[in-house]
Amino acid sequence: MKELIDPPAIHGEAVPGAESKLRSQIEAIVEGLNSNTFDLADYLLKADVTNCFSKWGFNSAGEFFESIKLKKAKGHYLLKIAKTMSICNIERSIYEPIGVAKLRVITKIDPLADYSGAAGADIIKALIEELSGTPEETSIEALKESIDKLLGKTGDDTECWLNVSMTRAARDKVVKPALKSVKMSVGSVSTDADGNKVDCSDGRALELMAANWLSENPVDEA
Repeated sequence: MKELIDPPAIHGEAVPGAESKLRSQIEAIVEGLNSNTFDLADYLLKADVTNCFSKWGFNSAGEFFESIKLKKAKGHYLLKIAKTMSICNIERSIYEPIGVAKLRVITKIDPLADYSGAAGADIIKALIEELSGTPEETSIEALKESIDKLLGKTGDDTECWLNVSMTRAARDKVVKPALKSVKMSVGSVSTDADGNKVDCSDGRALELMAANWLSENPVDEA
């Protein structure tokens, strides 16, 4: 149990013979034998920096996540949190109380990027310092708004959600096939953390479908 509470150091090469133990520790957490999410993040970072995913026979971290039934999105954001905190040299005892949800928002900031003359790492350190004492005083909505502003996602570029209700048949036989068709037409727009090609989002595909409809059926906004 001590090893789960006090994970191994994250720098340097994995000690020969210890790689299988590291994998077992990751699998044990995913299976629920230990529920500390930050332990899992630490172990994933250890596996990443010591190239264990490749040594274990996987082409990417995402492929490994799928093999242990860890959702790829969760695996990637936990690894991103741990990696970002490591780059910024922020101790786990400082950032853990802030919680995963807010750390996911904070780590939208690239620690190696520059934001109007301010280093991303310095901005992250300042946010962590501000939140570490009383994280409950800053809502996740306020934090998102602040970081979206930093990233230029304001005004018309502000991200929002559109929740709609429909029948299962409409979703599965009409909407999903239409979105898939649009994505195939657009092609890949970026690459993920594993270097795999990424299609445009459902939101972007829906926007293109709506734009096509409006081009053929103009709406008088007067």
